[in-house]
Amino acid sequence: MSLKLESIALELLEYKVDEYRSTRSVRGGLPSLWELLGMLNRERERLTTDERNRLDEAGRTMTGLSKTAGTAAVVPSLVSLVLEDDAPALLAEEAAARPPTIGGGSPEERDEHAVLQRLARRVWWDDLEEYVQRVAAGWRAERDRLTARLVFATLQNLQRNADRSTFGQDVPGRGFRVIEPLPTLRDPLVSLSDLDALSEIVRELINVIMTSGKPGSPLPALERGESGALAYVRNAALAVANDPYAGRLSPDASKSLTSTQLRLALQELGKERLPEEEKAAQRRELERRLSELTARERADRQSFQRDTAHFVELVEAFFGRLAGYLPTTVGGEAGGPHLEGGVLFGVNPILKWERVPAEASAVTVRMVGPVRLTLAGHDLAIGGVGNDRTLYLDGEAVDLDGSRVLRRDRVRIGAFREGEYVHVRIRNDAKSLGARLADALVVNEVLASPQRDELLATMKVLANNVRGEVDEVVGQAVARANVVALRAPSRMKALEGLLRGAAKAAGVVVSDDTVGNVVARMAKVGTVEPSDLPGLVATSGASEHVVKTLTQEPMTFDLANLKITVRQYRGRDRAAQESLVAMLPGQVLGSFTESMLTPRPGGTLIFARGEEEVAVLFVPNRPDGTAY
Repeated sequence: MSLKLESIALELLEYKVDEYRSTRSVRGGLPSLWELLGMLNRERERLTTDERNRLDEAGRTMTGLSKTAGTAAVVPSLVSLVLEDDAPALLAEEAAARPPTIGGGSPEERDEHAVLQRLARRVWWDDLEEYVQRVAAGWRAERDRLTARLVFATLQNLQRNADRSTFGQDVPGRGFRVIEPLPTLRDPLVSLSDLDALSEIVRELINVIMTSGKPGSPLPALERGESGALAYVRNAALAVANDPYAGRLSPDASKSLTSTQLRLALQELGKERLPEEEKAAQRRELERRLSELTARERADRQSFQRDTAHFVELVEAFFGRLAGYLPTTVGGEAGGPHLEGGVLFGVNPILKWERVPAEASAVTVRMVGPVRLTLAGHDLAIGGVGNDRTLYLDGEAVDLDGSRVLRRDRVRIGAFREGEYVHVRIRNDAKSLGARLADALVVNEVLASPQRDELLATMKVLANNVRGEVDEVVGQAVARANVVALRAPSRMKALEGLLRGAAKAAGVVVSDDTVGNVVARMAKVGTVEPSDLPGLVATSGASEHVVKTLTQEPMTFDLANLKITVRQYRGRDRAAQESLVAMLPGQVLGSFTESMLTPRPGGTLIFARGEEEVAVLFVPNRPDGTAY
């Protein structure tokens, strides 16, 4: 059972509100309640309808309390709460209690909040694009592209079933019928060899889930609401997997006779007025054909059972990974859409930035006039008249309309606009092979640890907004921890304090040895030089490793008695993310853009991609047998 930290935080807020109402005294004062309320509002998408109502009630109670409250106690810094176990740091400038909310109190603040929510959804889709490209690349490399065909057949059958008047009320999916069979590899309706077409299938499936019950959805609303959207589509895919040929045992079963038809022919032969010799000859021929056909149908049934079992495994694996990227509002496991950074010239004082911090890589700008700023080392300017706005990035003009993504070598620039607001973020994907390997080794340290479950719960707290598969969650946590630790006098002590504080917040106990091992790995992230690669490999625990130059042609790695092929895939769009797919003969191990860990008997394969090189390591299991 996954840890629902938001529910625990809500209970804590309700307890503290009740305590403050009774005694007018609570640790951190009223400002600490507003800080906790703000944190919960940012994760509102992860709460149930009942929990949202409770959160709103707590907010109303706090508003009433703040009207009669005098000067409140000081607010502890979030970093201090995590880094220190004793008294929190005192921030005098935040001493005055103020009752703002993320949703806003004034009409202008509420309007801004609505625009920012729409903007966050635009950014969310862009965040998902890397996952979409990885999935499409994996499908393209898969033998017979079965997963892609299953998902495409699911979309077709959802559309056919949506014509039923009772579709929305069919909550358990019992009325769902497989009408369209699994498409062939050369189906005229879809190009299963085209990476862009495969990407579009992934996007369409996600869109069906995300828009369930909303305007513009391709399907009628479900009676169970949007929270059941993922489960409904998954059940539809399982129905297709269990009946892939729409009522037949094989794709071409309808083109031949059946044993039932031959048995009927034998019965009718007995009624025919024919000479006995001729009737006997026809009976022998029919019985021979019936025997052959019965044997073939028996083989078809056995093959059908093997096929459906394999198809069900593919569907379960695909939707199991997909759940990590979709928000809890539709039945997934990830946090909802959110925006990094603050709002320059914003209306809501909670979100407003007076200036862009030097370390920021993302900002939302309320375009009230011409503006110049520096973001992640790049000069930005925004200007224009009326609805026509232009972003100037290092002197290059970019029209601001909807979503725009640019690539400059390994630098990715995203500009997303909604009305008078634009969100700009700059991400530098350039990393040496050593830096990528350092990231992967932290993930391996967590996943191979005897305290894996406790560490994963800790990492989810550190990551704050959980999204993606396990290795991505760990990566998010490590990146966030290192950003905070950079501001501390001792980076190692800060990382240790963050890890222990997150473990405490998660309600788990992590041993000193485990903390030390993970912190040692985390400390290397962000500080690795290209020349450090041999040392990283030496301390990785790998028994074998191979490093090769990245090429457009398939690369072969021979290690751990395996012949591994790594191949690069990329869509036609210039901004498309290239993905690497690792394969064994007849089996796709997975796809990755930076690094990937794959369990194997006896150990773990670690893949890491640098700017010009790819490394594959085999790390044997530990003596106690623990492994990813």
